Amino acid sequence: MNKLEFFEWLETHYTDEETIRLTKEKFEQHSERFLDIEQSTAMDTQLVNSIRESLINGERLIETGTEFGSFILNFVDDIDDIQTCEVDREFYITAKYRLKDTHIKYHLKKSEDLLKELELKDSDVFFLDAHGGGYDEFTDNPLTNELKEIERQKIKPTIYIH
Repeated sequence: MNKLEFFEWLETHYTDEETIRLTKEKFEQHSERFLDIEQSTAMDTQLVNSIRESLINGERLIETGTEFGSFILNFVDDIDDIQTCEVDREFYITAKYRLKDTHIKYHLKKSEDLLKELELKDSDVFFLDAHGGGYDEFTDNPLTNELKEIERQKIKPTIYIH
């Protein structure tokens, strides 16, 4: 993928100038990590391989914190049902471009909201990667809310936390 193709797609699919401007700015700020997969979590081959082994019995892979979509692309050939969510609109738009030709279902929403919408199963494999600054240590942390929802649905899935 290259920057010019992404910007062309962005201007074709979005008409709001503010959205286009903000997405381009965020892309420029993080372009090294976006353009070079070795700059992302995807470079952790041990983690990727461990999750891939867990998918053998899994029906679905659920990722929270899509960011640019680099990590989740590792599994596009391994499992049919992949769900991922992102709360940052500009990251979501960038991931939407990156994931556009895949069967991955991506959502612009809080991770706890996605998990509440899904009927979670013991066979699900989770990659919990929704994090960022500004959260208190427990009550407003996405990870805490994700784990509470998994517990509320009374399942015992495979969980990876980044």
